[in-house]
Amino acid sequence: MKVKIRKAKPEDMKVMQNFMYLLMKEEYEDFDTTNKITWAKSKKCADYFKMRTSWREGNYAIIAEVDGKPVGYLSGAVFKGPEYRTLTKMAQLGDMYVIEGYRNMRIGTKLIREFKKWAKQRGAKRIRVEAFANNEHALRFYRRHGFEDYTLILESKI
Repeated sequence: MKVKIRKAKPEDMKVMQNFMYLLMKEEYEDFDTTNKITWAKSKKCADYFKMRTSWREGNYAIIAEVDGKPVGYLSGAVFKGPEYRTLTKMAQLGDMYVIEGYRNMRIGTKLIREFKKWAKQRGAKRIRVEAFANNEHALRFYRRHGFEDYTLILESKI
């Protein structure tokens, strides 16, 4: 099995949208029934991936392939740090997905490494990512890759 990580191109948009659909479906089923799964098939989602695959203005998107078959992706960006912090640049891991049968094969690790390398080359000093508080698998994965708890967002039904 040969894993290849490559730069995503605009023609990968549908593949990435399909991965986003699978990600949002899993999140809906396991963590958040307010997830609007159909968003992944929308024009707004297509525009999001069009922006990420443009690689302009700090946008980033990569595809993981096994034997030429797309099995996962990661998208993110580098942006100017907020004025209230001393960081001039930060990175945001926006979304990442690896197909079920290809998990626990270090593909996610390879995606994270590539993103960190790219972000560092662009001057980012920190990377942030969001995960559901009760998604223990994702939290363990990100913590293994150097992410630490920083902020906590609380929500309440009204």
